[in-house]
Amino acid sequence: MRDTLVIGEIVEPYAQALMSVAQANELVDRFGDDVALLLGLLNESAELRQLLTSPLVKSQVKKGVLEQIAGEQVHSYTLNFLRILVDRGRILFLEGICKQYQTLLRELRQTVLAEVISAVDLSEAQEETVRQKS
Repeated sequence: MRDTLVIGEIVEPYAQALMSVAQANELVDRFGDDVALLLGLLNESAELRQLLTSPLVKSQVKKGVLEQIAGEQVHSYTLNFLRILVDRGRILFLEGICKQYQTLLRELRQTVLAEVISAVDLSEAQEETVRQKS
């Protein structure tokens, strides 16, 4: 129940807002790349995740860290979005917001996530063929 509430009242509106900005500025795919990068950073670094979710770490410190690690790699609008999340105390929902953005992007592109399971290892050509199927 709590997860549904978080998604419906926090994660979804922020992801929708990010998508709206992306569509208005024709940056949908760029923002998709940005959120993928952010998700990768969160998955690779437990320290980053802990810093961003800690109520003891000041907002300016969180913004500074985000600017250092993502500032030159993400679009300036994405960086501004991250600053807003910090200012509003919503940065702890960053992972959920990014995943929801990816869901919205898949819906927009009318793509579906699929998991391919094979009894034998696929060659690179076969893997590429699977990726290209729509």
